[in-house]
Amino acid sequence: MAVKEAFTAMRTIGDNPFLTRSILLRAPETQVTVLTNESNRRESMIRSQIDRERQRAVMSREDFLKGLNGKVGPS
Repeated sequence: MAVKEAFTAMRTIGDNPFLTRSILLRAPETQVTVLTNESNRRESMIRSQIDRERQRAVMSREDFLKGLNGKVGPS
């Protein structure tokens, strides 16, 4: 309340974490209007990581190691 009283033009959210989350997800101040190339690459990398984690979770250790196509020693 002290912040709201000291800075009357500032938007304050409150102390309810569920309401705070909802406001932050939907408020126009927190929305991105343009996706940059960096944002698109980051999203792609995150989705790829999620896919790899899902695959790793269902693979045996042997299949996982085979999938790495690693080699030991001189080729």
